Order: sequence, then C-alpha cells, then structure tokens
Amino acid sequence: MSILRVTQTKKWLSSLSRARNFFLSLGVFLSPLASSASSQQLKIAAYGCQAAKGSVIAESKLAELRRLDSSIPDRDRAISECEAKFRSLRSQEEMQWNKAQEAIRNYDCATAKKLLLPLWQNETFYRTPARDELTRLGNCGQGEQSILEEATILKQAEGAFRAGDFQLARRLARILASRPGPNGEKARDLLQRMDIRELNNKRYTQARLAIRGSDLERACQLLTEIEESEANFPSLIEAKALAGGCAAPEPQHVTPQEKPEGEDQRFNRLISAIQRLLKQGDFEKARERLTKAKSMRPTDGTVVTLRKTLEATIKNERELISAAIGSFYRGQYSEARSRLKEFVAEPHSPDRIALARFFLGATLIAEYLQSGETDKKKKEEGIGFFQQARAFAEFSPPNRNVPPKVMAIYEEASKR
Repeated sequence: MSILRVTQTKKWLSSLSRARNFFLSLGVFLSPLASSASSQQLKIAAYGCQAAKGSVIAESKLAELRRLDSSIPDRDRAISECEAKFRSLRSQEEMQWNKAQEAIRNYDCATAKKLLLPLWQNETFYRTPARDELTRLGNCGQGEQSILEEATILKQAEGAFRAGDFQLARRLARILASRPGPNGEKARDLLQRMDIRELNNKRYTQARLAIRGSDLERACQLLTEIEESEANFPSLIEAKALAGGCAAPEPQHVTPQEKPEGEDQRFNRLISAIQRLLKQGDFEKARERLTKAKSMRPTDGTVVTLRKTLEATIKNERELISAAIGSFYRGQYSEARSRLKEFVAEPHSPDRIALARFFLGATLIAEYLQSGETDKKKKEEGIGFFQQARAFAEFSPPNRNVPPKVMAIYEEASKR
C-alpha cells in the first residue's frame, strides 16, 4: 500500500510540475502580446494627436498617452510631441478668435464668419462661442441690398429691435453698418443699442430674482444701472414699484435764481462720468454712457476721441486677459500667475477681473496638484481667488477644458 501511495504522489507532483511549466510558458507568450497591444495603443493615440484639427481632440489624446504605462518605449517622446501639438493648436485658435472679434467690432461680417467657421466646424476650444457668434451674424445681409433701399432696411431693423427679434435686427443692421453716411452711422448705433439692451435684459432678470429673494437693495442697484443706461427700458417702472420704489436721494431745493440743468450741463456731466469710468476700468458702463452722449452730439470731438480711447482700451484688455489665460492652458503656470496678478492689480471691467481671479485661482490649484498636493499654501490661496471670482454676481465659470480636479476644488470652495 505504501509503495502505491508513493507512486501516486510522484505522478501527482509530475502533473503539477507540467501544469506549472505550461502556465509559465503561457505567461512568456502573453507578455509580448500585452506589450504589443500597449505599443499599438500608443501609436493610435500619438497619430490621433498629430492628426487633430482642434485642440480639444489633441488634449484628449494627450490624456490617453499620459495614462499609458511609463515603461512603454517612446511614451515620453509621444507625450512631448502631443503636448507641443496641443499648445500650437490652442494658440492658433486663440489668435483666430481674437481676429474674428476684431472683425466683428469693425462690422466686417464676411471676414468674421470666415474666421469663425473653422473654430465651429472642428473640436476647438472656442467651438461653442463661435457657433453663438455665427448665429448672431446670420448671413451678413447677403442678397437683400438689391431689394431694399437703405432707409427701408434701417426702418425694418428698428422694427425688429422693438419687437425683440435681435437676430433679424442685427442681420439687417449689418447690411448698412460698414457703409459711410448717416444710415451707416444709425445702423452702428442700433447695434450698440442692442448690446446695451441685451446687457440690461440680464440685469432685469437678476433684479427680478433679487426681488423674489427679498434682496431689495440689490434689485434697486440693478434697476438703477438699467435706468442710467436706458431710461425707457420696458417694465422698468413696474419692477421699481415691486422693489419698493427704489427712492432716489431727495433733490436739493432749487431757488428762483437757480436755473434747471440744461443740455450743456447734462452733456458735460455725462462726459465727466465716462472719463471717471474709464479710469476705474468699468468699460461696460463707460460704453453705455458714451452711447447716450453720442445720441446727444454725434459729431462732438470729445465724444469721437473718447470712443476711440474706449475701443483701444477694450481691445488691449481683451488681449491681456487672453494672453494670460493662454499661458494657463499651455501649462505655463508661472507665467500665467504673473500675468494674471498684474491684470487684477490694475483697473479693468468687473467681469474681466472676476474671470482673471478665477483663472488665477485655477493656476494656483494646478500648481498645488502638480506638487503632488503638498503645497497647501497654494491651495488655500487659489481657493481665496475662486471665492473672490464668485463674489461678482454675474460670474459663471468656464467649465469647458478646465481640468476636472481644478473644477472639483472650485465647487468645494463655492460651498464654504
């Protein structure tokens, strides 16, 4: 019996050894296959990155490459090349977007559309805003000039504006906006009035929400801003009544010797307000007041000079914030931090300051994450800038293409 047991045990051990050798050889066989599959993944992601026509695709392929095992040959080189491709595409998109905005400001509809179309057709960072701008531009009024006379076009544009059809009003006004003469001037003025009306529509919505929340002080502040830029805004009187009247300070008693304020005084007061707002960096309100001054004296030398100054200042502001945000997206955090801190230290439009504070916070959080989450000071500083950005009532964070971990910390900061 013992001999039989020994024989059976030997057979069992021999079978176990053969099985072990089989699985070991299978592992040796499968290992090259796994390595080959990983190399193939790398090649596909690297090719997709280099073939990308938009920075969003390049960024997603870059993320794929970074997730691959670091032992795969040529991984680091592929990441470096893909990163360069991503930065190049993002920089090109930013430049193209800025040129399109410049064309829009110059009422060059055809050029703006030519620049915006590729930004919308490809997976670019500016795809959504490019789509919105293309919708606003419409067909640039093509095919209508030969049918309608200038005065008729202008009349129809005004009618569309009063009816609230801004898309049609803009399309008709842009037919004339680039033309010299009084009708071209009136069309450009109408486009500016539409911009102001859209801004006031947002203020009105926020004011009604403030009234519902019993924040009458905030509601009156918004309604007063509407009244200052557009005294005949629809439903303004009704909204002020709901907010408790929004009583203005008691007017000073006018003695018989004192004369009521004339047009010259009102115009000069308006000019002083524009100059003050320019110094404070509140360019949106400055533009509203300038539109009002222009309606009073369209050819006044001071009005013309202030308009040119305002346009140049807004252009410079846009270029500064775009360059700073571009540095953030290229991963140049030290440069982005320096640019953004300089920007928030100077007088600029409140919405631009809020945007700069958000990206300054995002830059500091990105540096914190890059440090392996060890630099707690940068995290707290970044959260502080996030909270400052949120303090601006109209601020909405640009969720698209901001790293998810950064946005998660932003959401965490918003709950504090």
